[in-house]
Amino acid sequence: MALDDMTYPVAGRFARAIAAITTAYCGWRDGCRNRIALSRLSDAELSDIGLSRGELELRGDDGLRGR
Repeated sequence: MALDDMTYPVAGRFARAIAAITTAYCGWRDGCRNRIALSRLSDAELSDIGLSRGELELRGDDGLRGR
């Protein structure tokens, strides 16, 4: 247990919660950017990298639930 956790237990838990939310949000935004970039590729280009248009649509509903 870190010194901050013993001194300010509520502040430490709050900071960890904010960090977890921020990490989840950043991951979600990265996923959105990736899906947008992939959606701009042609079907042939997607096939070259082993994906199909349908797979992009299936993965588009991830939201904040994770991967």
